[in-house]
Amino acid sequence: MDILTAGSIAALNLRFPSICNAANMIFTKIAFRAVKGYDGLYNTNRGADLFLYYRIYKKFLYGIHYIKDLEATVYSDPTDNFLELLKQGRS
Repeated sequence: MDILTAGSIAALNLRFPSICNAANMIFTKIAFRAVKGYDGLYNTNRGADLFLYYRIYKKFLYGIHYIKDLEATVYSDPTDNFLELLKQGRS
């Protein structure tokens, strides 16, 4: 485990969310819709994932947990080309 992950886990346990990455986040559709997802964040150059995290955290204060079980890992296939990679951010 790296220092950023350890720091993020500690901060969440202290109820002081600090950093996140959507590649490592999972949330229910109910939570996503309850906070209006990424609405208003599409033109944000940086931090949209963190802002979504904060929205969910504020609405579901004790509903956010850090899962360390490797069985919970979700894998996805890489894109075929660079253009498809760029499109992922807008879909």
